[in-house]
Amino acid sequence: MFSCNIKHAFMNDFSKDDDILSFSLRSPDYKQCPVICIHDSGKDFFFQVDTGTTNSYLYLNGFTKMNLELKEGYTLKDVTVNFQFEDPRLLIDGKSHNVSFYIKEENNYTDGLLGMDLLSQYDNIVFDYKNKTMKLNQLPINSTPIPMYKNYQNLCYVYYSVDEVLDFGLIDTGAQVFVIREDYKNNYTDISEEEINKLRKGPDIQVKKMNPIFFNEIILGNITYKNIPGRLAIDKHIIVAQKDRKELRKRSILGAPFFKNHIIQLDFKNNLFYIE
Repeated sequence: MFSCNIKHAFMNDFSKDDDILSFSLRSPDYKQCPVICIHDSGKDFFFQVDTGTTNSYLYLNGFTKMNLELKEGYTLKDVTVNFQFEDPRLLIDGKSHNVSFYIKEENNYTDGLLGMDLLSQYDNIVFDYKNKTMKLNQLPINSTPIPMYKNYQNLCYVYYSVDEVLDFGLIDTGAQVFVIREDYKNNYTDISEEEINKLRKGPDIQVKKMNPIFFNEIILGNITYKNIPGRLAIDKHIIVAQKDRKELRKRSILGAPFFKNHIIQLDFKNNLFYIE
């Protein structure tokens, strides 16, 4: 399914130090998105860490690796798997947090995905994209705090500016791209109405993906970005759960281009976001 070279590069990203929770940005499934390796029951489990997803999921390979079996008369859609990781790097004061996995009937190189139902149980999480490490319940990093707003699904949003327009975006470590909301004020003036209509119809009419739009200046906290590439929310080539697509009308997605070579911290206890 994947080349040996890709597998080898991915595996080499994880620290041999048992005290460090390192992550890779080179997973064959989720390039540019953090994937951690968790040690449990004598096995290694690979999980994407996704602040843009409410629920946690196990894929078929992860379900099998946990030696789980379905009871007669049940399907994978009928069950959730309650689990407590014993990896000491995930424990706080010796205690583990419970996570309920939904099952996705697909095979991936990773075993599953950790969503906000688990992540928000910690006081805060630091993603160090410079050193490729993740830390839990740390002191605030060296940065000015930004107010962070959680919705009823525990997803976290912040205000930022894009080409001098104030915008509201989801902090999404599971997104490979920057997606600008559909009702963004400039109304995509550089794109023809014909192209807009094609994007709305999506991949069913075999329209080629549009090239990214480059935004002149984006400011998030104390960080200024120049010529950041972005996708339009109306582009149905963007892979997103159908139930979440309507959110793209009014909420942008801040993904990997904002975090590369930075350190970010989501403080769930005090509803603050930091980036340096």
